[in-house]
Order: sequence, then C-alpha cells, then structure tokens
Amino acid sequence: MSNVLRSLGLVLLLTGFCEAKPLRTAVILQSAGFVHEVVKPGPDSTPSAVEQVLSGLSENQGLTLWFTRDAAEVTPDRLESLDLIILYTTGNIPLDAGALDQWVRQGGLLLGIHCATDTLKDDPAFVSLLGAAFRDHPWNANDTVTIKTLDPHHPATRPYAPSATFKEEVYRFRQPPSPANSILIELDTEDTEKKADGPTPSIAWSRPHGAGRVFYTSLGHREDVWRSDHFRQHLAGALTYLRTGQPRDPWVFRSVLDGNARMMTLALHDHLYLAFDSKQGLWTQAWQGDVTLQGAVYDGRHGPQPVAEAIQTYFQTDPKAHWSLNDQPITYRYDGYRFLNDHVQIRGRLITDADDIIHITETPTAHPNPDASLAWHRRITVRGLPADAVLSTPVSISGSRFMIDHNGRTTLQRNSAGQTRLLIQNDGDYTLQLTLKPTPAPEHDAETNRETSP
Repeated sequence: MSNVLRSLGLVLLLTGFCEAKPLRTAVILQSAGFVHEVVKPGPDSTPSAVEQVLSGLSENQGLTLWFTRDAAEVTPDRLESLDLIILYTTGNIPLDAGALDQWVRQGGLLLGIHCATDTLKDDPAFVSLLGAAFRDHPWNANDTVTIKTLDPHHPATRPYAPSATFKEEVYRFRQPPSPANSILIELDTEDTEKKADGPTPSIAWSRPHGAGRVFYTSLGHREDVWRSDHFRQHLAGALTYLRTGQPRDPWVFRSVLDGNARMMTLALHDHLYLAFDSKQGLWTQAWQGDVTLQGAVYDGRHGPQPVAEAIQTYFQTDPKAHWSLNDQPITYRYDGYRFLNDHVQIRGRLITDADDIIHITETPTAHPNPDASLAWHRRITVRGLPADAVLSTPVSISGSRFMIDHNGRTTLQRNSAGQTRLLIQNDGDYTLQLTLKPTPAPEHDAETNRETSP
C-alpha cells in the first residue's frame, strides 16, 4: 500500500455484492409461569400459533429456525453458533442472562415478544438487557386499545402508523423502560376508553447493545393479533432493524437544497443525511441533523428552500468536482432513482465524446459500527466502460477505513490538487465503506440561514 494511502488511514480489502446469510435463530418458548394460548401446541401436537407465524416469516426474512421449550439448551457454547434469539417466555427459566448479555454485546441479535418481559424479572442483567420488567396489565385481552407510533420511519412501526385500534392486552412495567431504548410505539391513552394511573405504557422499543441489537414488542397476546398482517409486518420490520441496524426506512426527495438546484436529499439513518448533486452525479455533503422544509413551496415565504440543518458535518465536496474519463471531464446524465429491497438506488449515465454510454448505478446505505460510529457504504455498479479507459470520481476522505474491489484494476489516488479519486478501469460492482467522522458544524448566517465557511 502506498504511503499516500497509509497517511489517509485507508485499508483496501476484497469485497463485492453478496446475499445476506440466513440468521441462525433460536426461538425459546419455555413457560415457567403463565402459559399463553398462542404458544400451546395444537391438536395432535401440531405447531403452536407462534411457531406457525414465525415459520411463515422465516423464508422471506432469511431465518433458519430452531425451536426449544427448554432454555437450558441455549448454553454459552450453543450461543456461539447463533445469530438471533427470539423469546416468547415466562417465569424463571434456566437462561444464563449474563452469557446472553455478553453474546448480544459481541454482535448477537435479541427479539423479545410480549411476555418476554415477564421472564427473569428479578434478574437485573436480564431486565437491563431487555429494557423493562412486567408489572401488570390493566388492559386485558378483550379490551379495545389504540396504539400510536412515535417514530414513523422505523421499519417496525410502519404497519401501525400513525395509529391503530384493536383488541389486545397491554402491559405496564415496574419501571419505565430504560432511557437507552428508542421508544417506537406507545398506548394512545386519549383514544383508549379504559384509563389507568401512571405513565403512558410503552409498547415497542429498540436499541443497539454493544455490537448487537435488541428489539422488544409487548404486542402478541392474542392469536388474532399473531395472525394479522399488521403484526406479521411489525415482526418483519423488527427483524429488518435487527439485521441491518438501520432504525428508519430511507427516504429521498429532489429539490433545491441550500440554494443549489437539482439536489437530492436522502435520509438513510437518524444520524446520516446526504446531498447528491444530480447535475454532476456526485455526493456534495453528509451530515447529522435534519433538513428544514422552508421556502415558498413549503411555507409560503421567500428564501432558500429547503436547508440542511447540521448538528455535525461529515464532509462537504469541492463544488468543482466532477467525473472524469482519462483525466478529462465527462458529462453526467441523471436517470432517476428507485427503491429496491428497501434501499435507494440512483441511476445515471456518463456520455463520452464518441457518444458511448457508461451506466453508473449507486446504492448508498448506512450501517452503525460496534463502537457507535457510522459506516456509509457506497455500492457502485459500472457497465459500458470502454476498453483501456480509466474512469475516476472524487471520494471525500472523512473516515478511517475503505473497502473496495481490490483486483488490480481499481485503486485510490490523490491528485496534484490534493483530491482523492477512485480510479476504475473495468466494468464491475464495487463497494466503498467509509467510517464517517464529524467535522466542526458549519456556522450559519442568522439573516439568510445559509451555511458559511468555517
């Protein structure tokens, strides 16, 4: 590796597109306390409602399921062979909470459903891991309740957004759920007829836990809830979060941004907003924060529309940057975007002087790292590159690690202007992984609300 790349803190590794591996999943159904009807085997020992629904989800969600009614079988050694544990349990089951906590911290995924919080309630390690311990349920199984979503972007909340009304048992907890949890759904106490004292009950939450992740939902007492499309989509969204670590569905719109026309604004993560210049086919900035929808189109007032509101900025690209072919600028034509497998895919063309067309497709995704930093993956597909031609695009150096297709025909290079560029010499699929690091937030002009140079 060259000294230039070492000075940038870059690592080149072989990578590429691959299908997600199935999640090796243990479903623990042991009841050492109250036994719910949905977990009881059917006539002639047919699978329970819980087993049937989870088995139905397994193919689309990429799960290989192992069901057990004895938590003692989930030994520390067995944990090492698992990716995901699903709990529908009650009472003091023989589960090693300390080993489970350590397993999640090392990258394991935990999904607790309904009565999971009625399990090991006097074990501080388990309660801390799951997020709360069951107290009682003033709203019984035959009560009609209304729930409301607090985060409409999370994949698990979409089936119930903005609210939903149905019969279900609703839990209260000994203490409010841990502040580390992101509360996603709660009881709508105003629209629910039955009232009870105390804080508003939380229904579902999620959070990272070390290198792993935890999701809990208190729904799932009644069989008709389990068999409803809404609940199955709710569980599917929870599994999407656990697998990807993305706490929101991505969204995108194209408009003026910070006074610049034909910009695409993408929200990929609670901590990652991106701006894409559809004129040049380049990423212009990345930030944590939000975007304010202002201007005549949105609020009837004159002024910029919309505006990036950065708590912290990851990078801003030189406005003169461009794609190049054999070191000469090449024209980019934006062909639109689409959603594919819950990801935003941006499509464009590069047009050579000979009217040859090079197709460029890019899929950006965000991935939390175990150390709580954020990785931004740029998956680029190149098709139609002429033989012996060198295509290049600027890369904003804001992270400590890159991964690219390392086949001797792709490299990173810093030019005389100090700009780092990705060089591509053949068609292919490439993945660049950047670990984003914040730069000081840009100052704002109070009168124009526009960003100024720091």
